[in-house]
Amino acid sequence: MAGIPTLSGRFRGLATSAGTKVKKRFHSIVRFNQQVIGSLFNIVWATDGTQIAASTSTGIMLFGHIIERELRNRNLKAMTIGRKTILLQDIVCRTSDTLDFPERIIKWELGYGHLVVATVHQLHIFNEHYVNTPIIIDGRSDIRLIKLGRNVHDGSEFISYKIGAQVTNVMWSSDTNILVGLHDLSYSVWYCPGEACTDPTLIALTTFTYDTSEIEFSHKRYIERMTMWLSTVWLFVLAVCVQSATTHKHVHTINKERTEDGAFAPRDSHHLERGEHFSEFDHEAILGSVKEAEEFDNLSPEESKRRLAVLVTKIDQNADGYVDRHELKAWILRSFKSLAEEEASDRFDDVDLNNDDSVTWDEYLQETYGMDSEDEEGVRLPFQQPRDEEERKLINDDKEMFNAADTDQNGVLDSNEYVRFISPEEFPEMLPIILQQTLREKDKNNDGRIEFQEFVGDNAKDHDKEWLVVEMDRFKHDFDKDNDGYLNGNEILSWVVPSNDEVASDEVDHLFVASDDDHDDRLSHQEIIDKYDIFVGSEATDYGDHLQNIHHFDDEL
Repeated sequence: MAGIPTLSGRFRGLATSAGTKVKKRFHSIVRFNQQVIGSLFNIVWATDGTQIAASTSTGIMLFGHIIERELRNRNLKAMTIGRKTILLQDIVCRTSDTLDFPERIIKWELGYGHLVVATVHQLHIFNEHYVNTPIIIDGRSDIRLIKLGRNVHDGSEFISYKIGAQVTNVMWSSDTNILVGLHDLSYSVWYCPGEACTDPTLIALTTFTYDTSEIEFSHKRYIERMTMWLSTVWLFVLAVCVQSATTHKHVHTINKERTEDGAFAPRDSHHLERGEHFSEFDHEAILGSVKEAEEFDNLSPEESKRRLAVLVTKIDQNADGYVDRHELKAWILRSFKSLAEEEASDRFDDVDLNNDDSVTWDEYLQETYGMDSEDEEGVRLPFQQPRDEEERKLINDDKEMFNAADTDQNGVLDSNEYVRFISPEEFPEMLPIILQQTLREKDKNNDGRIEFQEFVGDNAKDHDKEWLVVEMDRFKHDFDKDNDGYLNGNEILSWVVPSNDEVASDEVDHLFVASDDDHDDRLSHQEIIDKYDIFVGSEATDYGDHLQNIHHFDDEL
């Protein structure tokens, strides 16, 4: 090793103390103006394997950096031509692009129509068809994707230590379109990082980091390629997925049904499924009474028509012999209110344990969660499972909603107040509480608004990229009315609280399509009676209940 005159320019074939031949081309970071005479006392590699330092007998430190590497894949050829530059060529079309990076290149791979480049703090993903618009993931941003590699590495045997935020290795899966990156005591999997995910927000949501601190990787084993442990990675990922799939969250069955994203389910959420119309759901799920549904199903056609004929006269408010869209919509909205009151009445009787026509917080806790108020911080009853954080949150939210519904602040709820408690989305005065609870649940950065990542939350992990694209479209076009990239105030409420007005309009359209035989945009009494089998399964007739309680709306109409 002695007698090397200079390290200025390029050199190859440097021998390490372990006798490993380095078959790379290097360039010195600093060019020297004088000859270097003496021996190399020690040579050390940087953790990422791209830099080398050597000490000499003359007291001079030498530094080198890999600058030349060439890879080919199909019609693409890529070559590093500088510490921060890659030349990408299409050998078929005879075109080339020079890719400059703000930081030095740590690791890069070419394959499956993509060029993936890891720099000190960033990951750049280029699609061969969209070279000028790469996806860039910054490890210093709020989305923490990049950590330093340690204990898991490729190359010669050594133990690495944390010196910065770096991705030490990345590789495409040979079977699926995913990208795997090594990190500290963990690794990240980028699902579908290619052409389908052109939005950095979407690719971030399809990236998952797994902790490997519980998995033993021996540093004594030479790992030349990540494919050697990729099968282990997949087994671990599958184990995590199976565990997640078999873990069920506590479902609060007392309040209204919620959708996957936490919003209140609209009344017609199951009206149409897989292209089919389910009148059974209209009657049973929305009315909340299987007994009445079965009773109405057992009515003869003649009796159903007789009761429906009486009801039509109530719907026809101006008594002109026809039911127009406005009259039918008004009736449906009244039906919604009646359904909420009836549901509350049924629940009220169950929760009012001492039959004093009022519900206390203690009664609600005992009937709903199987505990007394003094047990809130104590021990669960013997037949219950240990309380988790999710249930604590539900109890706190219920307590907050209970107090808001208690309009006279006497500590108990009467039957009218109880309607507000279990159906807060039906009452404008309860909407501020819903908004407050939604922000507390979804607003992770506490800025008083909801961004897209908070909008989809943890649900993104359970869905594919197509679902994310659909949700992004809903976020932008259905809820973000001012196009500022966030949901604020009323925009949040339009998301979590379904519009009865919209549901009623949809139901009017459904009934008119099915019943307006002469297409005059109004329904005669006879048209409705002739289609009795349709109307008795719709909101317009309260799904059979109004037919048996015809005087219920006399005062309102």
